[in-house]
Amino acid sequence: MRQITWKGNNHTNSSSRGTQVPFVIVNHISAGSMGSMDSWFTSPNNRTSSAHFGVAKDGRIHQYVDIRRMAWANGIGAADIARSNTPVIRDNPGINPNLYSVSIEHEGMDGDLTEEQFQASVWLHRYIQQQVQEIWGRNFELNPYHVIGHFQVNPKGKPHCPGLKFPWNRLYKALQEGITGEKGKEGQDRQDGHDGNAGHDGRQSQESEGPNGREGLQGEERDTLKLEHSWQWKMLGDALDGLYRKSVNGETNTPLLTDYTWAQKAYTGKLTQSELAWLNLILIARQHEIKVGEV
Repeated sequence: MRQITWKGNNHTNSSSRGTQVPFVIVNHISAGSMGSMDSWFTSPNNRTSSAHFGVAKDGRIHQYVDIRRMAWANGIGAADIARSNTPVIRDNPGINPNLYSVSIEHEGMDGDLTEEQFQASVWLHRYIQQQVQEIWGRNFELNPYHVIGHFQVNPKGKPHCPGLKFPWNRLYKALQEGITGEKGKEGQDRQDGHDGNAGHDGRQSQESEGPNGREGLQGEERDTLKLEHSWQWKMLGDALDGLYRKSVNGETNTPLLTDYTWAQKAYTGKLTQSELAWLNLILIARQHEIKVGEV
């Protein structure tokens, strides 16, 4: 059983969540040591930021803000919220993401987690899921819709957080392995006896949404792209991730890819042959400055 050490004090920044219930976990990189994180989040001179949790390279977990309160970790302005292409932010227009998220900082610089740190982070994701269920009675899945990176909240200000080496593919797979029965089967999470069959807060699975609208999961499974090696999925995800980052940061003449869902589906091995063919055609059109809808 892992332990969480409380580190917050009366100088640690936090605010009321109001009526909002957290259902999103946002991952960060500290860009420093665990000691510097502890010092900054408890300093009277820090009037700008905070986080709920920090995970050290040796696997220790520190907590700075009670999850019943809002940490100052993922706030963005109204204009950035309105322009966001991250699905969960787009589905909650006009709401500060801090209000419905729980933040995890990871000690380090580039997201290359140690094994102890990775295992502690996986455990912490499940612990947060359990705490939200126990405190508010709300279930949410640990999938790419609800587990995101800081760069997806603030792509211009934090384009690389939680680090270019952060193990997204491995994290999503590990979180899915916490589901009993058939691996990856939705709605069967029995983590600590809690039923996780509540889907995306009323949304159909993000993995079953194709470019032509929502498809049945069985049909998509039959069409799923068949790649023999995990490194192929990672390479595809890295390519789409790079296109997304360059597009949202204005580094391409024409924005090519503005919805991070495509990279997430590649990293989790859920991209279908039909989607890839469709996406490829759209990208070719945009490269030739042919105006098409958003992707």
